[in-house]
Amino acid sequence: MADTSGKSLRTLGRLAERQVEEKQKEIGEINKVIRQMEVRRATLTKTIILEGKLATENSDPMLYQAAGAFTGRAEHEIQDIDEATIDAEKILEERRAELKVLFAEQKRYETLEKRRLEAEKKKRDKKEQIMLDEMGSTRHQNGDS
Repeated sequence: MADTSGKSLRTLGRLAERQVEEKQKEIGEINKVIRQMEVRRATLTKTIILEGKLATENSDPMLYQAAGAFTGRAEHEIQDIDEATIDAEKILEERRAELKVLFAEQKRYETLEKRRLEAEKKKRDKKEQIMLDEMGSTRHQNGDS
């Protein structure tokens, strides 16, 4: 007779493990996006400073006007990046909470599988001991010591 409960438990364990891996991958992707936004923000900030220095060092009014327009657009983009980063970090925290739940579920299945295997081993060992005891008893009754 097949052990369907063991197979089901192993299947559930593998499914839980896969869900944990997928959630970890999703968290990794969110972290990657956050890092990209941070890099873009830092680049814009440096460029604003550089453009401002160039505009003030030169007497060219066109350069000063262009730097001002760039600064306005860049500051608006930085504001958008900051808002997007806050949203991404909220999503990241939600995914981490989901991962915590999935990980606990995976551990529960692993623990149940371990207990099931230990119970099977104990049952096999008991049967084996009973067989050995019967063999010893039979030998003793037959006088084969």
